[in-house]
Amino acid sequence: MNAYVYKQLVFTALWVTIAFIILFFIKFYTHTLSIFLLVEYLAIILVGLITRYLVLRDKNPQ
Repeated sequence: MNAYVYKQLVFTALWVTIAFIILFFIKFYTHTLSIFLLVEYLAIILVGLITRYLVLRDKNPQ
């Protein structure tokens, strides 16, 4: 694993952490969290992770 891949993985982990912090604040301020909002949020995170994985795979052929 080279430095570029490691940096991208750290960036992705930070991005997901920030996303969950935002979700927590939405839940805290509204005191309600619909299952639809949760599913939509998880779908956005998954699409982002899959996209980053594909970009990393294309830039670093094994």
